[in-house]
Amino acid sequence: MTPFREPRIASAADALAVLAKAGALTIVPTGRAVPSLVGAIAGEPIKGSWWSHPAGKAIFRIASAVEASDRVLAAKLIDGKITLLDRAHWPALIRVVTDRGWRAPRIDALAPPARALLDQVERAGELHADDAALTGKAFTAARRALDLVLLVRSTSEHTERGHHASTLSSWTRWCPPPVATAARKLTLADARASLAAVLHGPLA
Repeated sequence: MTPFREPRIASAADALAVLAKAGALTIVPTGRAVPSLVGAIAGEPIKGSWWSHPAGKAIFRIASAVEASDRVLAAKLIDGKITLLDRAHWPALIRVVTDRGWRAPRIDALAPPARALLDQVERAGELHADDAALTGKAFTAARRALDLVLLVRSTSEHTERGHHASTLSSWTRWCPPPVATAARKLTLADARASLAAVLHGPLA
């Protein structure tokens, strides 16, 4: 079996080209044959944090530019790791993560604080950390639980005060109308198979 080799990425344009071809990119390498920004930019395996690697600044710069693209969705799709998904595959993702049957066991497995936070997000459509009933560590733990099982869309931005501001959105609130229309045309089985082909394995 030929070992998986990372493509080489030297710019945001390179990364977007790789993403368009592969369908998905992870930030850090995983056990799947999905290209990773860290591996492709560094050109070698990195032990420990990539921040201290000589390519650390380039990785941060390119990753930030790619995540800002309107063709890219960042979510924890593989093994709890941030995965960048090309817009072409958004309909398949939306078809899966909004499916009631797919969501039900994940909701049932939530701890009460995470379930309460999910209810808040679903009622509001979009919820900022400052507006959530949970605060501090309780909010952080509940947000991570929802993020890992893909029940909400979670984003985090740096503020002028130097901390991260989290925003949680329901998938239906976030989803662009053309993507929602395309998603409704897919069966759940076809959507899951399409994602599995891009992610080289099942959705997290």
